[in-house]
Amino acid sequence: MLTRRTLITGGLGAATAVALGAEPAQARSPRLPDEYVISGAPAFQPEGITGGPGGRFWVGSLTTGDVVVGDRRLRTMRPFAAGAAAGRDRALGLSWHRGRLWVTRPDGLDLYDLRGRLVQQVQVPDGTPSLNDLAFTREAVYVTDDANAVVHRAPLRAAGCGELRPWFVATDWHPEFQTGWWFLNGIVSTRDPELLLVSSQGLGSLIRLDPATGSAAFVDVEGAADGFFGPDGMRLSGRRLAAVLNYRAPAGRQGVYFVDLNRELTAGRQLPQVLDAGLDSPTTLELDRDRILVVNSQLDHAPGTPPYTVTAFPDPR
Repeated sequence: MLTRRTLITGGLGAATAVALGAEPAQARSPRLPDEYVISGAPAFQPEGITGGPGGRFWVGSLTTGDVVVGDRRLRTMRPFAAGAAAGRDRALGLSWHRGRLWVTRPDGLDLYDLRGRLVQQVQVPDGTPSLNDLAFTREAVYVTDDANAVVHRAPLRAAGCGELRPWFVATDWHPEFQTGWWFLNGIVSTRDPELLLVSSQGLGSLIRLDPATGSAAFVDVEGAADGFFGPDGMRLSGRRLAAVLNYRAPAGRQGVYFVDLNRELTAGRQLPQVLDAGLDSPTTLELDRDRILVVNSQLDHAPGTPPYTVTAFPDPR
């Protein structure tokens, strides 16, 4: 989930408090690391993360397209799939779904099996996409396109997916907002009812999308500082949204924030807990049983200083 902050510093676009309940993860799970080493390679620039079977989790590189894999019991991660071998120079959104690791590349999706074998590549057929994050419903995968204010959709197949096509175009919904203002970033889904939440990091808003009807609406987040709640990566557990705020984080306090949503996902209330202790330009997160894993991208001082890490917090819920 490439941050809007990164695009601004690249010429394409803009913490001092202690986290509440953010004592090291070893306080609750003494046999598990409270920090994981992603890579010691210069300029790896980690970005996305996802968990999978057997305690595995994967992290992708913003600059090389490489993907590494870790074991929740072991501190050091190891190579899984080289970006160059797949013709991929960025690996942003990651998700484990239906026995495959799904990786977003700027122009499409790469699917891997558990051994790291590339089993499918899907490309957006037209335009100049900049794919970011992804989420699944029963029938399709939905992928945000941060440069074009679009959510793409591909139908799920037995062993992967079909062709990616534009499904939601934000500027058709609200033409008064220019394409570059939206920066669609994180996306999550829920099953009952089947809905999507998309982050507009540029507008500082959450958008509720209905896959059945195509309808869209902004989500009212009570308690958001200055009315701004535009996360980078997000995860939804029940009706609790856990989300990383970096661009325009309140008082510059970059970290994991929480929102309690209503059942219809039309409104929510930001909770007081914030996980931010020791984080370094966080981008996204993964829920790991009673823990939350957060990627330290070091994007605010890119390319950063190796080793690049993931921080583990106890889940405050």
